[in-house]
Amino acid sequence: MIGVLRTTFIFSGAPSMLSQAINHQLTNWLGLRVVRVKDHENLIAQSAGQMRRLANSSLAVERISKLGRLVRPQQARGVKKVRLGASNDCGYVCLDDFDGVEAALSLGIAAEVSWDAEMADRGLIVHQYDHTVEGPPFPNAHFHFHRRKIAAVAGHDSESIESALARAHLTRPHSVILKIDIDDSEWPAFAATSTATLDMFTQVLGEFHGFNNVLDDDWFEQAFAVLTKLNEKFAVVHIHANNYRPLLAIGNLLFPEVLEVTYASRAKYSFTDCDEVFPGPLDSPNWPAAPDYGLGKFVY
Repeated sequence: MIGVLRTTFIFSGAPSMLSQAINHQLTNWLGLRVVRVKDHENLIAQSAGQMRRLANSSLAVERISKLGRLVRPQQARGVKKVRLGASNDCGYVCLDDFDGVEAALSLGIAAEVSWDAEMADRGLIVHQYDHTVEGPPFPNAHFHFHRRKIAAVAGHDSESIESALARAHLTRPHSVILKIDIDDSEWPAFAATSTATLDMFTQVLGEFHGFNNVLDDDWFEQAFAVLTKLNEKFAVVHIHANNYRPLLAIGNLLFPEVLEVTYASRAKYSFTDCDEVFPGPLDSPNWPAAPDYGLGKFVY
């Protein structure tokens, strides 16, 4: 298969109408994009965080390809997607299906709770965790806020994913939707989470950070283990790059430093291969002053 993000072909001397025609067809068919040589620097310069080059090594390419294959998007049969929350950063695309969902777990809220409010509008209790703020920016009867951090294990000032569920008395499988954005702490938190605990979630909306650390042995081993574990229980139904951070150039591949991933339970839904090109019509750049990163079909 053609690797995602081998998505920019560079050529010179072709008329602009031909460039546009080729670009249109390749985008529709394969999720690829063609630019002329004189436009290439402009394309890179559009990136909010610019492009960051990592070591051009076969090990880096091998590792990022392994991680990329674990987050290949699929399509949930018979279920549409919806965007919830803010129109830019802190908005999330997920499956528009909340049957049987009784609560939401929102890990990391800072000062933006538009997603939480939409969950509350659907009648869900939203259990919020964030040790960096005093509370949500506005009150809501459905918000249950805890000023505690999420970590691998529960402690005097922290909760694990498992203990946060236990504190909320959430024990029924596939009854909770999880949103997690905790700035790199997602890796140890998920690493310590049992597969039985993951069974509580019907969907997981996560922001995964730090892919620039792919050559760090400890980071890669933990990231690979976490994504493998999540892939066993869930299928990826949506991906989006956070354009506040750079697009990484790794050999002849590009990969976002921060990747937003929506997972849906394999026990609840059935899936088929996905022909979707990302970003899609429901997506919006996290940083509105710059365009989204084109991810193509995200196939490695």
